[in-house]
Amino acid sequence: NLVNAKNISIKNCRIEYTGYEAVMASFSPDLKLENNIVNYSLSGGFNLDVGCTNASIIKNTIKNTGLIAGLGRSGNGTYEGITAFGNATQIEQNMIENTGYCGIYFGGNSSYAKNNIITNFCSIKDDGAGIYVGDWSATYNKRIEGNIISEGKGNSEGTNYITSLQAEGIYVDDQSQSVNIINNTVFSCANNGIKVHNAKDVFISKNTLFNNGAQLRLEQDHYIPTSTYIRNNNIKNNIFFSKSEAQSTFKLSSHQDDVSSFGNLDSNFYCRPLNELSNINIALVRNGQNIEQNYDLTGWKTAYGKDPNSKISPTTISPFKISQLIGLNRFPTGSFDQNINNLYWYSTINDGYGILDYGVLDGGSLKIIANSSAAANNTIIVNLKVGRIEANKKYVINFSLKGSENEKPLKTYLRKTGWPYNFISEQKNIKISTSRTENELVFSSTITDDDASIIFEISQASGAVYFDNVKLTEAIVETTNIDDQLLFDYNTNNFAKTVWLNKPFVDVYNNYYSDKITIAPYSSIILMAANPQIAKIPQTIIFASLIEKTINNQPVNLVPIASSGLPVELEVISGPAFIAGNILKFKDYGTVVVKAKQAGDAKFEATFTETQVLNVADKNAILEVAKLAAELKVYPNPFTSKITVEFNLPSSANGTISLYNLQGQLIKDIYTGNIKGKEKNVLEVNTAELNLTKGIYLLRLVTEKETLFQKIISIN
Repeated sequence: NLVNAKNISIKNCRIEYTGYEAVMASFSPDLKLENNIVNYSLSGGFNLDVGCTNASIIKNTIKNTGLIAGLGRSGNGTYEGITAFGNATQIEQNMIENTGYCGIYFGGNSSYAKNNIITNFCSIKDDGAGIYVGDWSATYNKRIEGNIISEGKGNSEGTNYITSLQAEGIYVDDQSQSVNIINNTVFSCANNGIKVHNAKDVFISKNTLFNNGAQLRLEQDHYIPTSTYIRNNNIKNNIFFSKSEAQSTFKLSSHQDDVSSFGNLDSNFYCRPLNELSNINIALVRNGQNIEQNYDLTGWKTAYGKDPNSKISPTTISPFKISQLIGLNRFPTGSFDQNINNLYWYSTINDGYGILDYGVLDGGSLKIIANSSAAANNTIIVNLKVGRIEANKKYVINFSLKGSENEKPLKTYLRKTGWPYNFISEQKNIKISTSRTENELVFSSTITDDDASIIFEISQASGAVYFDNVKLTEAIVETTNIDDQLLFDYNTNNFAKTVWLNKPFVDVYNNYYSDKITIAPYSSIILMAANPQIAKIPQTIIFASLIEKTINNQPVNLVPIASSGLPVELEVISGPAFIAGNILKFKDYGTVVVKAKQAGDAKFEATFTETQVLNVADKNAILEVAKLAAELKVYPNPFTSKITVEFNLPSSANGTISLYNLQGQLIKDIYTGNIKGKEKNVLEVNTAELNLTKGIYLLRLVTEKETLFQKIISIN
């Protein structure tokens, strides 16, 4: 414990199991703490209070500090790795690991924290950071540079916000100003990568913020009379990268309507490759009303004129792949052809309504209208009743959408229909377009409820939004493992680090790397797979031209057609024949099995089918060309307005019968449900309702074990 000392050096010491701080000092200038090891201090590592100017805290290892609640001192500046308030303090190349509160808390004029490694902090006390700056008085020229900060845990026990973990990577707090935050890497912190709270003149540049609750947060609440307004901040050339859909890239909030005055932003990367929509979130107060705004980067640029040269991810990653649909559509009236039953709507300001409308989408559609007199904060809630939802299951919501205005947000989720109206799934955001869009969203149910609803939440002042073909179906979903698509790495050394790659990647600048990448000292890289795995469209193969008879070794023109339009390869599997182009030529009489296969591409799945061709000497013999074990029949074929579908399976199973065009695009799921095995199932389909044009279509039956198809021809 140093008081009124000067020019004291503590070097190469090991200090362990102290009841309070390892080193406590006040009014002791020119203190040097270098190459020490501090372990298991109950209250703090190094605490340099007022008057400790021109201190050097370099190359120390400080671990396991303040990890037992209640055994450290009370008040601020405790349970911390390094606390220093003197002017011209140098905090550099320290390793700080496992800290109950802040890793580093520093202030003073012309002080800096550089090239420190800070991990696992705020595990005992909440509302702190890896590096915290907060003099609560005007000091200048502070610098946070080249630090690597990770795993801010947060601990909400004993707070008023039990579900909120307030651990920031870097925190510039109330009344701070003139802080430069440069070339830092912050990842995996519970709350924000960088948080600026009631501070001004902050320069944030060339930082990489990855996988934090939100990457950047600017918060102005002016909760004490002396609070600083957020002004004159300069934020440029940063990477804000959200690993999950739940993480925002950028959050802004204010107690008034002045977000546009927070500062200048440009040349940043706002990356959330799983979903770039609504990743910039704003909360403000306008005319006494709380307003929430959610934008993608384009919407943010348009609304506030910021970030003119900023970009999003160079590639996208599909968050899921649907393996199988289970059971029936839970909202069977979603075609809206006759009525708009089983739903209701309301406006938060009683200024919106819905009607049945025709001619915009497919037949009838639900039209939601926001009146032109509505205020900008009008929100219309559309509630579609779907009945029972079971906990811990996946559900797919499909719907067609069109609006009278571009770029308007639509929030979708599952909720209990009646009181207490609680959410029973996560929320998903998409944008409404003046062009028709087909939307498919996957939700995870959190509870079982017999009275659930799909919620469409529309936020716009005026205009119309159209919904059609709404379906909710339980599904087996393969969730994308984003760790297979991303590579994040960092370098805590004073020399360059080489990372060898197992596949091609691109960085946020879309630079391509195929074998290795070099990481500079105290920096990091984020790479995305150059060819990310995306959900592919299934395809089928049919034979467009078949003869009815073959005798005496006559050649057969098979003419295979893939629904994708991609070329098909033919191969003789068995029998006395060979392939020349698309021509099957016989060497002798007998049965020939031919495989038609299509390898797929970036958009379509690979597929194959087998045919058997019987070649005999009897002129009355019939050529049999059919998919082996096929049990799907359609008649009449060709057809005009109706078809009868017959199908059977070896055993009972849940299945879906769908109609596709030859481009592999789904026209409609005709049937979804249980199919009885070992008996004939018959389905009558009114094709006139599908508005089909003349041409060839594919009817496809899919179960867990079978995929059957049949070509049908419309001559209407």
